[in-house]
Amino acid sequence: MKKILAAVLMLACGNDVPYAPHTDPPPDQSGKEELDSVGPSARPIDAGTNKHPPLATHRKRTTTLPDDASQLDRLRAEAVTSARLISGRTLSLKVWLQSGNSAVFKPIRRTDQRAGREVAAFRISRLLGIDGVPVSTMRKVPLHRLVALIEKRNPAEAKQLLKTADVDDRGNVSGAIIQWIEGLDPNGLKAVGGVAGIEKWLAPPRPMADEPSLAKSAAAMVVFDYLIGNWDRFSGGNLFLSQTGGLVLLDHNGSFAPWSNRQQQRMRKRLSQTMRFSAALVECLRGLREEDVAVALAQEPHHLVAPLISAAEMALLFERRDRLLAHIDNLIERHGISSVLAFP
Repeated sequence: MKKILAAVLMLACGNDVPYAPHTDPPPDQSGKEELDSVGPSARPIDAGTNKHPPLATHRKRTTTLPDDASQLDRLRAEAVTSARLISGRTLSLKVWLQSGNSAVFKPIRRTDQRAGREVAAFRISRLLGIDGVPVSTMRKVPLHRLVALIEKRNPAEAKQLLKTADVDDRGNVSGAIIQWIEGLDPNGLKAVGGVAGIEKWLAPPRPMADEPSLAKSAAAMVVFDYLIGNWDRFSGGNLFLSQTGGLVLLDHNGSFAPWSNRQQQRMRKRLSQTMRFSAALVECLRGLREEDVAVALAQEPHHLVAPLISAAEMALLFERRDRLLAHIDNLIERHGISSVLAFP
């Protein structure tokens, strides 16, 4: 049973599994295991002794899920055949690819360099075993092609894109291209109580009789948003129910940056109201190292974009991780591990 549980946690955290996407080969092929370098305060508490167990060996992590590989290939390689403006503020476009599939393209502009954060959020979500973030990657698209596709319907925005796009010497603009998910229901969350319902699911120290299956996904969302610094999840258009009933998490280009005082208060309040978490996700957080994140982010082609997040943003990520674990460990001491780690 212990071996089965360990295997489940390895899969949940994106640890090495027999499948390895051919688009993302692990950089270290030595097969050696290294000791986890996290300190005592970041390690799990044993349910019986209420103490931290000895350090476990750290295993290499994959950076995608099996179903991501074909999406990454398509998003990176297929020609853009059509486009439609969906945001005048960020100049984001819905684009159609040669295969007929669609995606969102967020261009990097001289006035807005944040598109890479979408890809960073995707990569980190997969490290944690969270599959609700759409597949995202960086690619280049000929700027003249994008301008030609939108200028008839949106001449002002086409002119602005032409003026502000960060273009290379071949006339290509880099940007984040993000999987388009069909059938998202903007009103789906209302059926389960909306934001108030999410807070209700996660606040009690014990399971509720009418608890929906989305409760675990909601707990993962709170952890993920706090970790990457995404303060505006509930501002509208960033959270949907999929056709299969799962949570889909969108729009992460405002993440990773330092919070304002108001944003910090909002995030601390949301975390303080969350008392129930996934055991597998917490285990992933405890074992997460800066090296893991750096390797995951480095899977993006280096010639396309500068580092997806800065060294200062990486440091903030792990400061928030430590605060998350401190909050969870404090709850465990008060309520017991089975009440707090209420989800698998």
